[in-house]
Amino acid sequence: MPFVGLTGGLGAGKSTALAALERAGAAVLSTDRVVHELYEDDEVVSVVRGRFGDAIERDGVVDRGALARVAFATAEDREWLEQLLWPRVGERMAAWRESLAQRPDPPRAAVVEVPLLFESGMEDLFDAT
Repeated sequence: MPFVGLTGGLGAGKSTALAALERAGAAVLSTDRVVHELYEDDEVVSVVRGRFGDAIERDGVVDRGALARVAFATAEDREWLEQLLWPRVGERMAAWRESLAQRPDPPRAAVVEVPLLFESGMEDLFDAT
């Protein structure tokens, strides 16, 4: 089962391509969706709150808009957030890939949408990008 990383800039059509690949029989995963799930994880919420304060949290979930305003204000804060999230995204992606491989009838391909594929250093995890 080929493991493919799909990347591109804003508005490049990544989501459209991902949906088309899914219709063609590929298993698909969006790392944006994984990050949204991580922002609901108690451990991640606690660590982010420790760095940026309570203003980034609403009802136990990271408020992505509030977090973006503070985390992307400086390169240091952005890099800190990336260091927190990217390893966790990689772990979830690996678990997803393993679960697909364990299926009696695995999909023809597995495609992961990673907007910052090369910036995150994840390109070596894939058979093709």
